[in-house]
Formats: sequence, structure tokens, C-alpha cells
Amino acid sequence: MPTTRRQFIKQSVGAVTASMLIPKFGFTQANGQSIDPAANLAHKLVVIQFSGGNDGLSNIIPYSDSRYYQLRPDISLQPSELKDDTGATTMINNDLALHPRLKEIKQLYDAGKVALIVGVDESDKQSLSHFEGTTNLAAGGLSGTIPNGGWLGRYASQAFAGQPGFYAAGIGSLPQMFYTPDTSYVIPSISSFAQYTFQTDARNTRDRNNQITAFTAGNSRSFDSGAFIDTVARAGAKGFTDSITIQTETAKYAPQGYPNTGLANLLKMVAQLIVTIPTSALFHVSIGGFDFHQNLVANVNGQVNKLVNGQAGLLMQFSQAVKAFYDDLDAHGFSQNTLIMTYSEFGRRPQQNGTMGCDHGRASAWYVIGGSVKGGVYGQQPSLSSLDRNGNLVGNVDLRSIYATVLDKWLNHDSRSVLGASFDNVGFLN
Repeated sequence: MPTTRRQFIKQSVGAVTASMLIPKFGFTQANGQSIDPAANLAHKLVVIQFSGGNDGLSNIIPYSDSRYYQLRPDISLQPSELKDDTGATTMINNDLALHPRLKEIKQLYDAGKVALIVGVDESDKQSLSHFEGTTNLAAGGLSGTIPNGGWLGRYASQAFAGQPGFYAAGIGSLPQMFYTPDTSYVIPSISSFAQYTFQTDARNTRDRNNQITAFTAGNSRSFDSGAFIDTVARAGAKGFTDSITIQTETAKYAPQGYPNTGLANLLKMVAQLIVTIPTSALFHVSIGGFDFHQNLVANVNGQVNKLVNGQAGLLMQFSQAVKAFYDDLDAHGFSQNTLIMTYSEFGRRPQQNGTMGCDHGRASAWYVIGGSVKGGVYGQQPSLSSLDRNGNLVGNVDLRSIYATVLDKWLNHDSRSVLGASFDNVGFLN
């Protein structure tokens, strides 16, 4: 039956529009379930992608293992180098250390706010392509396909579809893990709050009203329910109301201070939404550049420098941005109910190649950070002596166990309905 704009505004949620506010990808209603979203809003989830294939051995360093130095004679970090720029050690136990440029992460780790997950088995497929790896993680490890959307898309469609409010956003871009085939629930991709509205001609004072009038008229018509144009119209109508909410509410936010880097600016936008829009609960940001086939460590004037540029530069940006984000949320009273989780499409091989880099591999390291995290190291550091037949590390933590832990213990949602089976609790949450 036809659906009117008024009916849609009453019933739908989370849309971003076509044209000026284009709908990107959607969430589907889960079997007509009636779920009270209030139960899912107490906890916020912020997912950070390390795009390119993060080298776990450059994040969490097995400094006590002689094999590490044999495999990486030029790019390894000696025990004497495992200290930050203040001279404080970055060793976390008798075997492992954080990279020296993860100073702020080490501070959070020492405070019990960081879970380090080593040996993450990112894929059930042999391929190590960026596309297939990313798709596999987005699907929740389901053989590299997303026939039913991404794992967070499935979660959100079950938890929030049909409920009024602004719940989720891809900041900078929309990740595959937010996808579902249906567009009855659409998550916006927001690169700038200033741009997330009608772009009007300042010389014409009536331009905004004219655009709104035309847009509203186009999206208030009745179309056959289920038709593509009906989907676009419904998404457009709700996307407009969401853009007003975002413009109005985020203007009230006062940040606590961030470095001027790409990741920090994205996380600052997330903080604005968390602090000012109570229903907002699910976010994704990305930091790229981790595909270090060469120059994983920098070559400065013909000399190897392991603490600038390359992997070190990205880790420093991550560390500083996350600490600023955590401190900002803490100042606003949100650090205890916000969880940060990182991921990467795969790891890298333990043996350096001929260009001071490492090729695509397996078993990366992930971080889970927040005021409610049970800090420590989870999983087993993969053996550097027992590699697979391709020279890759062998993982021991199923990525779906990480997802299941987040769903069950943080989002208070039955992980089986999202992942299709039961998986172990990794243990980093109470």
C-alpha cells in the first residue's frame, strides 16, 4: 500500500537522502521483531579500521623471542629501543611490549583500559586480497560474502529498525559492516557536519527555503510500498529530519582538545554525536596507509629510523587520537559506556621482504579500549617458529569470538541472531 511522508517520519529511522542527502546502504527489519532500542543505547560502540593490513608484530612486539630478530633483522625493535619519548618503558610483561609510538595507548593500558588481542584469525579463506579480507570481516567471517549484510548492519536492523531516533553513522565513509540488502533502515555516511545539510547560495536568502520546499514536495508523494522510488522518498524524508537534528545538537558540543590529524578529527565528530545526541550508539571511522610492502620503517637520509613515518607514524596518530577521544569522553561523562574496537583486513608476514616491508599475512593484533574493559592480553602470541606453509603466522582467536563478545556483553544482544552460531567469549568485558 502507499506510504506517505508523514507515516514514514513516524515509523522509520536513521536515513540519509538521495541527491543532497543521498541514501547510501540500508538495514532491514528483522522478522518483524519489536525491540525496545532503549536497551541498546546505554553502550556506545566505536569501530576503527586499520586499512591496508596492519602488522601485528609492529604493534605488540615479542621482544623476548630471538626468532623475531632473525625474521626481521632490519625492522625489528631491540629491547633497548622499547621506550617512549619520555624514556618510559613500553614493555607490558616479560615477553611483549607496545611500539614506542603507542605512548598514550600504553598509559591507557597501565590504567586497565586496554585489551590487546593477539593472534586474531581474520579470515576463513586462503586469499589475502584487501577486498576479500575486508568483505570477510564485514560479513562476520561468513566465507567472504555479505548476502545478509555486514555483522553490525544485521545487529542494527534487529535493534533499531522502525524506531525513531538517530542511532548510527559511518564517519568519513560507510563501511561494509554496516550494509544490509534492504533499505528500510539506512545509516548515513557523514564526512562533515557542515556539509551534511542543504548546500545553499549565500547570495540568495530564499535559496534554502526554496530547496527545502522542493525537496519536501518530492519526498511527500505516495508511492507503492516496496518500490525503489518509495525507498528513496522515505530515506530522503527521514534523512532531512536527521540532518536538522545533527546540525542543531552538535553545535552544542565543546571539544576538550585534539591533535590536528585525520583520525583525531573523525573521532572528534564521533564525540560530538555521542555527547549531544542521546540515541547515537554505533560509529565507524578509518585510518589508512597500513599496506607496507616497503618502508615499514622509514629511511631518513639513507639511515633507517624506526620511530618516524611508516608504521611508527600511523601508530602515533592512532595513539594520540584515541587518547584525546577517551579524555574528551571522560570529561563529558561517557568514557565508561563507550567501547572502542580496532580491526584490519589481515596481518602481515613475520619475515621482512627485500624492501624493508612485509607482505600480506595473517594473525594481526586488535585493540579494545574503554573505561569498562578488562585490561590485559588476550589470545596467544602466534609462534614465530611454527608458521603455516606460506610463511604466515597461525592465528588462535576467531574474529567471530570478538564480535560475539561485543554483541553479548556490550550491546546486550544475542550474538547468535547476528552471527548464526555461538562463539566463545574472549573475556575482555565483564
